[in-house]
Amino acid sequence: MDDASPLADPFVRILGPRIALDVGLVAVAADAAGLRAVPTLVAAGLTLVSAVGAVAIGTRLAGIRTSYAEVLAQVLLFPVVGYAVVAAPSPVRIAALAVLGVPAAGLTLYAVPLYGDAFVAP
Repeated sequence: MDDASPLADPFVRILGPRIALDVGLVAVAADAAGLRAVPTLVAAGLTLVSAVGAVAIGTRLAGIRTSYAEVLAQVLLFPVVGYAVVAAPSPVRIAALAVLGVPAAGLTLYAVPLYGDAFVAP
């Protein structure tokens, strides 16, 4: 890949899959709690904050405080969706939470040092 290509940036490569996983988690919350239920709306809001923040950080439009808010939104998404699933459990919802949540958490952890590189490296 050309170094000038946006896909050369590891942060950009994980952004799409992580947002897709987050949207999947919102769908799990919607299935468990209902489309207009509080956990679903909170999960959707956290996903939106996380996605917009991550894009702003990746394009260097935002700074370190935005990265803190983005990571916090991402971390809060997991217990919110978990609450929705525990409140209305089913084997499919539990499996979906695991299948979507584990890689989303892994990509979140992978992104943390990339945020550091975005603000320290020239």
